[in-house]
Amino acid sequence: MVMKFGGTSVQTEESRKHVIKHIRRNVESGKKVVAVVSAMGPKGDPYSTDTLISLLKMSENR
Repeated sequence: MVMKFGGTSVQTEESRKHVIKHIRRNVESGKKVVAVVSAMGPKGDPYSTDTLISLLKMSENR
């Protein structure tokens, strides 16, 4: 299953938690999931890719 989330879906911490919950629910039900996430746009960082990478690193440390 491919799940695509637009930029506003990952813009805030609350919305990211909702996305993660949605992905987990599908994985736990036995589905193989590929999550596609659009860049949220530059907000504080020069490049949105940098923002996504930093969020990934933060989630790995939890």
